[in-house]
Amino acid sequence: MAYILAITMVIQSYSKVFFASDTIFQNIFFYALVFFSILIVSISKFRLIDIFLIITSLIIYLAFGNGFALKLFLVSLAVRCLDINKLLRCYLLLATIAFITVILFNVGGDNSLIYFKGDGVFRIARETLGFDNPNKPFYYLLPIFCCFVFLYFKRYPISCITAIIIVTYAVYIKTLTTTGLFSNALLVLMLLIYYFLPNKTNRILGNPLLITCSIIVLYFASFFIAFTYHSDSNVNFFLSHRPEYWYEIIRTTNIYLLIFGQALDLQLVPLDNSYIHSVIYMGAFFCIIMIFCYWLGLTRAKLRGVNISIISILCIYVFFYSFGETLLVEPTLNITFIIIFNYIRDHNKYESIDLQP
Repeated sequence: MAYILAITMVIQSYSKVFFASDTIFQNIFFYALVFFSILIVSISKFRLIDIFLIITSLIIYLAFGNGFALKLFLVSLAVRCLDINKLLRCYLLLATIAFITVILFNVGGDNSLIYFKGDGVFRIARETLGFDNPNKPFYYLLPIFCCFVFLYFKRYPISCITAIIIVTYAVYIKTLTTTGLFSNALLVLMLLIYYFLPNKTNRILGNPLLITCSIIVLYFASFFIAFTYHSDSNVNFFLSHRPEYWYEIIRTTNIYLLIFGQALDLQLVPLDNSYIHSVIYMGAFFCIIMIFCYWLGLTRAKLRGVNISIISILCIYVFFYSFGETLLVEPTLNITFIIIFNYIRDHNKYESIDLQP
């Protein structure tokens, strides 16, 4: 079951690359993932809170077209019923193969010349490495790095850090994507600090409330920038006019949709911010539940004696990256949530990976 779910997750996430212009196939793989997740959950033991999450997200999906919450919680519940270590190892292998396949076979087509960075004589063409735009390589590297670090950092810390640095450099010199560069640099920095100062790092990163507060701060920061600086030319120039667009879509969205979410409008320009995106499309109601799950999962993991420092590092990495991309509520890409959700249960089954320093 773990292997099949991992295969379905990878196929669904990469369907947006292999079938970028065919929404029919994307929908087929979306419903395949949802159906298989329901199958796993239905033959497993679940609690009242699980039933509440499924029924509530299903009702809101049918009423408002918000499929993000349904997919997020169904996949997370399914993963919680399986051996997460086995699933992540399979996911890591398949995602790596898919990533390399996209590059080797240039799946996105030869469209690198339409992307540029800089102006005038400093204008440089950005390559897409086979994806549909130059930001996507780092986008799809994030879950690979998360699985890699979670599974192997304790045994091979230097190898993990070295691999991340090499791959990041190789991708950046072709794509010139600063969001991915800064996010991966932050990940490497945190891993180095943890490696050389484990005791001090554990005292900071071992606090579930601190990690949870970081995502709350980023939510408020995103909306603060949108409302305060949407007309500031300097801020808009630095952030590629995103605050201006964030403010406009927030202002024109019905209050009920801000609470319960809505169907994704593929005709709109991507928001390039997970925090604005999740409130607009998944709804504030489910965003609060998601934040609570992060706190509860980290807290329960710590109470069981699990060293949560590595998990916390990965959470901060994803939170930081999510400020410039829309993947926070995507369970096939945000591996940290399904890891965290795995600890929200009443038994210790499958906790076989020792994350103690």
